[in-house]
Amino acid sequence: MGVSEKADTLLAVLSERFYADEALKTALLEAVSAGAATVLPLRLDKAEQPPEIKTALYARNIIPADERSAEQTAERILAALPEKKNRMGAALIAGAAALAVLAGVLIWRAVPKEEAPVETAAPVMASEIEIPAGMGLSLEDLQYVRSVVIVGEEAHFLSNGTPQPNQSAPNVHEYAVDDGDGWFSKADGHKYAMTRYDDLRFLALMPRLQSLSFALVDIPALPDLSGTQLRTVEFFNCTIDRLDWFDAEKLENVTIYGCPVTDFSPLNASTRTLRAEFGFSDEINPDLSGFHPENLISLNLNGSPREIRISDLGQCGKLHDVRLRNLSVENLDFLRGGDIYQLEIDGLGRLRDLSGLAGMAHLSELQIHNCRQLRDYTPIGACTGLKKLFIS
Repeated sequence: MGVSEKADTLLAVLSERFYADEALKTALLEAVSAGAATVLPLRLDKAEQPPEIKTALYARNIIPADERSAEQTAERILAALPEKKNRMGAALIAGAAALAVLAGVLIWRAVPKEEAPVETAAPVMASEIEIPAGMGLSLEDLQYVRSVVIVGEEAHFLSNGTPQPNQSAPNVHEYAVDDGDGWFSKADGHKYAMTRYDDLRFLALMPRLQSLSFALVDIPALPDLSGTQLRTVEFFNCTIDRLDWFDAEKLENVTIYGCPVTDFSPLNASTRTLRAEFGFSDEINPDLSGFHPENLISLNLNGSPREIRISDLGQCGKLHDVRLRNLSVENLDFLRGGDIYQLEIDGLGRLRDLSGLAGMAHLSELQIHNCRQLRDYTPIGACTGLKKLFIS
């Protein structure tokens, strides 16, 4: 299947095999984005549609054939055919109708009759939402956005391609700086204010969205971004209080500071190499007891003067780099059994016990700073691979 011109008719026979073919998927997305005059998806099995295809189709209000009646499907096919009379014989009309009936039979046979219907949330339709004023975006533009940065009252949208390896996606720090007294613009120095966004559902109509970076954003109703393929999320001083509203499967970088999030377990869904950095506010008691992504390689925890619950990080077998600052913990048992290479602990004012270091044979660098209650350093002797030790 090639990329269609704007006047072409595209009948896309969707199935598990189709979804497995990257060339076909790309061709369909390009055809839809290019504005194919008639796109008629036909699903032949119950295989789940890839999020990028589902979002692209619904963004243009394209309804799959299996959601139409046979008569509607026949009408759609006939409407797509050329209007020249010498190419519209009775046999062609009958063939189109037969194709519609065949589609109905194939779909009927693909759905097991003994299964009860499953209720699912309706996809976001482009006709149901509005892009907030001042964003400078059209529905067509949404198809190409890869990165979204919102700092207070300012929003930035970038569609400059996928970041290369070791290249960070655009983020709030390109536009603003936090000096401890607030966020200030790098362009003109003005101070950003917390800004309310009542409806961010238009973000769900960005099939290529990979990076989301917010600062000083008040979101009363979190949008459903389960159909996106986010690789990077960053939230600074926002009202976001949960993490189950986006798909974390392809997440590679997550940074959360000053947000009332207490449950971090939704991030366990990541199947990619994951780097995580969390900074906690004074008002919450963060719960990391259920946080143990299989592919977590780096973890940075900052500031929790109140109670923090952490456990079983040692089961994250790929976690090699850990930094703990200003946490209210008395021991490091939550790291026990881990294969950590670098560990920095700073300002752990209640820390008294280092026995959690036992068994860390690969620990090569250890930094301990400002841990005033710590008296016994003998557990460090069990770290036989240690090459660098800093204590202050």
